[in-house]
This record gives sequence, structure tokens and C-alpha cells, in this order.
Amino acid sequence: MGLLNNIFGKKKKEVTASYIGGPGYGYNIYDGQKDIGMVGPRQRNFVDNKGMSINAENTYLIRNIAKTLIDRYVKWIISSGLHLDINPNIDVLSQFGIKYTREEIESINQKIETLFGIWGQSEKMCDYRGRLKLFEIQKRAFRTAKLKGDVLVILRVDKKTKALNIELIDSDRLMNPTVPIPNEDGGKWCNGIYINARGVVEKFCVSAVNAPNGYVEIDAVNKIGLTQAYLFSMDSFRSEDIRGLSALSGSMDVLASSDRYLNAIVESAEERSKVVFSIKHNNNSSGANPFAQLSGRMRGNTDKQNDNTNPIRDENGDRLTGLVMATTGKQVINMPKDSELQMHAAAVDGEFPEFISKIIEIIAPSIGIPSNVAMMLYNDSFSASRAAINDWMHTIRVDRAGFTSNFMQPIVDYWLYNEVLQGRFSLPAYLRAVIDGNEYVKTAFTVCEFKGEMFPHIDPLKEVNAVRASLGPSFNNVPLTTVENAINQLGNRNSDAVIRQAKTEFDEYSNDFNINSDNN
Repeated sequence: MGLLNNIFGKKKKEVTASYIGGPGYGYNIYDGQKDIGMVGPRQRNFVDNKGMSINAENTYLIRNIAKTLIDRYVKWIISSGLHLDINPNIDVLSQFGIKYTREEIESINQKIETLFGIWGQSEKMCDYRGRLKLFEIQKRAFRTAKLKGDVLVILRVDKKTKALNIELIDSDRLMNPTVPIPNEDGGKWCNGIYINARGVVEKFCVSAVNAPNGYVEIDAVNKIGLTQAYLFSMDSFRSEDIRGLSALSGSMDVLASSDRYLNAIVESAEERSKVVFSIKHNNNSSGANPFAQLSGRMRGNTDKQNDNTNPIRDENGDRLTGLVMATTGKQVINMPKDSELQMHAAAVDGEFPEFISKIIEIIAPSIGIPSNVAMMLYNDSFSASRAAINDWMHTIRVDRAGFTSNFMQPIVDYWLYNEVLQGRFSLPAYLRAVIDGNEYVKTAFTVCEFKGEMFPHIDPLKEVNAVRASLGPSFNNVPLTTVENAINQLGNRNSDAVIRQAKTEFDEYSNDFNINSDNN
């Protein structure tokens, strides 16, 4: 056979050492546990999004630790609102024949940012229900995504104002249609979301009381390819999951246990507070109850007790007690000999504060916020505090980048297209890119980030001096930041307005107060 194979050109199959089948002799199967049963039984978990959403919502509502952590997190990430900083990529635009100078791009950026800022300040334009400004919508969307896992965002153009508005819909309202329209693309409805054969979201079905069938179907993308409905989330359980995952997914049991412990501590303190004092009888005390005689007098019984019930009487003390009561009108108790009255304070369990601190130290990092930031306690050394702040600032930047990409970017894309379409802003190249479906040009025009206040440095001067030292003397006169960033760090978002106002004030007061511009 070997000779025939050589004649007809057949080659013998090459045997390699590649692993192509099951393990051979001598192999062990390792699944993460060295001893069988130590990890527990194997089980594949699937997230009940609606159930987890309801439990997370209730946890936030009734457990103050959860509310504190989530609220602190949202306040730092969103702050008083994130403002648009758009920066089109002129290199990509030039490759498609769209030429702009640096000055022209700066002018376009300023106009877009100004117009976007005015739109975000108007409840009637940016909010579908006409109640919230943009920064309030940002806070609600981010808080809901972190707490419940996700929130449905709907973008529409208002018929009256011709402006884009945003509607946030609780994802618990997602439902499968009761009368689904047959589809031939191999897609299916799953928990109120229609997913095609490629796994792309095409529609959402939302319960609506006034709708004919009790629900409405909303297309995820409009006719020109712009996103008009999407689920905003900051995390997910599996890589293929469309629904988000609550930041409290692994902490709700711990929070419930700590809440039961807190209630037990409070109830115990309440019970102890009911016992104001007690009588301590020492060795020579008769053990008699001094309140028994008092109770008898209050009932009108003035008979003396028998020696059997009170073998050791203090008759002088009794007479003195009666005299003080008669002359002062105050209640006096004659204590038995060798006894004392002990007052009880309604003290809280001494281990309770440490217990709560440990709970926060465990849960806060799982959400993403340092425990000292969550509790507003900054008692560590300078180096430790600086390291914690740098870590927290990195988290803020990462989460703001995710918030920009997942929540704000579709809004910016649709808003800019609508503003150009309505003639409020001239940018025909962007309009043509959207209509033609040119994703390169469309994306290059809307490259942006959303900025806000950052966590302040402990000692800003030390930070600047450290950077100067690392650069060396050759770069002593190189600016380390821009005027815009410096003003933003102080909490003022409109740096242009600050500079213009400063110039106006300088021109007005320079002559009156002999201010020299060279020294200011």
C-alpha cells in the first residue's frame, strides 16, 4: 500500500502532538476545586432582571447604608452635571475631503458646546415630560443604572419645539407583545426586547395603559440609522447579556443581615431604657423592697409592717423620710441598710459602630467607591489618603467615560443631527454623513467627552511641585494645564464667560485702582 500511495501521490497523514481530543492516560480534570465538594455543587445562574431590580429598589428604599453608598457614588460621578467637551477629529475628516483649520474647528466646537448647554438648561426642550434639566436626567439615569441594572432611554423630536427630548422609562415595564408580528429574519422576543439572528437589538416593547393592546413597540434605530431607543447600563453579568446588572447584586443579603442586627440593637436599647434604675443589695442588706412601703402609703395604707416582712427596720430613717416629704413636697425613699440605688444608661452596643464600619468597608468597594469617601472620613496619613484619592479619581474618569459612551453619545449624535436639520446650526458635512451612513465621518464629528468636577487634591501645591520635579528644569515655563481646565477644577463650567467677565472687570477698574496688567 505504501508503494501505491507513493505512485498515486497520496501522502501519509502526519501525526502531531497537538491536543485535539479528550485527555489521555494520566490526565486529571481540574475545575477549580482541589478537593471535591469544597466549592459547592456546580450550577449555572441566570439573572432574573425584574426580580433583582425590585429587590435592589427596595434595598435602596429601606436600608440607609445602600442609599448612602449609591447617593454618594452618583454625586461624585455626575456631580452638578457633566458638560459637553466636543473635539472633532480633523485628521479623519481630512481623509474624506473635509478640510478645516484649527481655528475653524475651535469655532465649531464653541458653537456646538454653547448650543448644547442652552438646550440642556431648558426642561421644555431636553425632557420629554418637561420637568428636568439635563443634569437631573443624567443623575437619574446613572443612579437607576447602578441601582437597578439598566434604564430604557427613548429619544424623540418634539413637534412644537422641534428639539430633541429624552424620556427615561423603567426597564421593569419591558414585556413581550401578546400579539407579536411574525418575523422571517430568525429573531425572537426576549423579556420585551426583540433580538435578530445576529443578536442585534431591533425593538423594545413597553407596557402602556393607553395603548390599544396595553403596550407599544419602539424601534431601536430610526430610518436614517440614528439610535432612538436603547438600554443604558454600566455593567452586565455575561459578555453576551443585553440587560444590565445591579451594583448591589452581591450585597443585598449582607445589607439585610446588617439591618436586622441594627434593629435588634435599637430594640435592645429601648428595652434597657425602660429600666431606669435598680437596687443593689450588699451582704448586710435585708433585701427588702423600699418601694413596697411607698406603694402602700400611696394606697392609703399607713400600718407598720411586721417584723417578719422587714426584720431590720430603720425607724429613724422612716421618720426622716416622712419629715422631708412633709416639708419639701418631694418623694423620698428610705433605702435598706447596706444597699444602693444604681441608675442605668440606655447605652448602645459598643461593637455596633465597628460592625457598621466593617460592613461599609466590604460593600463600598464592591460598588466602586472607597469606604472613606463613602463615609466622608479622611483620617489616614497623607500618603495613604493621596493613594486613595488617586484611585478614586481613576474610577471617576473610567465611569464618566463609560457614561459618555453608553448614555450621552447617542444623545449627542441625534441632537447634533436634529440641530443641523432644523437650521439652528450649519454643518452640512455632518448632515450628509448621517444620511449616507458614513460612520467614519459621523463619528469623527462627534468625538467628545463629558467633564465635571473632580475630587480635590489634599495639597495641590505638592502635586504641582512633584510634576515640575519630574519634568526637570528645562520645562519650568511649560504650562501644566489650560485656563479652561483650571477654571473647571474650581467648579465653574463656563471658562469663556469667566475670562470675558475678568477682562471687563479689569478694563473697568484698572484706572480707578491703578492695576498693572503686567503684574496680574
